[in-house]
Amino acid sequence: MIMIADVDRVEQQVAEENTSFSCARSQLEFRQLDYLWLFDPYMDFRKREDFKLDDSMLSINDYERMRKLNRALLTAFLA
Repeated sequence: MIMIADVDRVEQQVAEENTSFSCARSQLEFRQLDYLWLFDPYMDFRKREDFKLDDSMLSINDYERMRKLNRALLTAFLA
């Protein structure tokens, strides 16, 4: 027989686990801008005039080129 107190206790445990998971997830969130240095040897971000680490500094073409570079480098690494 399930008691109401048991249900309340389980619901509280689930709520606590969800809270701790969401905090941990936000700390591990991936920010693509933090990894632009990986593409710098190929795309020369440092040589761009007034370049700052900001999404607005990158064009759609930059993201497309990074995607293609990433695919080519990973394919070469795994081959």
